[in-house]
Amino acid sequence: MEKRIKPIRNENDYEEALLLAEELITLDPAPGTEEANQLLIIATLIESYEKSSFLLDISLTADAVK
Repeated sequence: MEKRIKPIRNENDYEEALLLAEELITLDPAPGTEEANQLLIIATLIESYEKSSFLLDISLTADAVK
């Protein structure tokens, strides 16, 4: 698998990253292989993008609990 991993800067990049992660997960790569390393990298990029783009408003959550 030779897909280029790139930064996630927008929703389109995010969707592409999710598709790549899904492809890599389907391969079920053995630890230490190139595919496993790519999956680790893309997962880290996805996590970082989600943390910065999908912020949870704590005040809304508190209101929902009330």
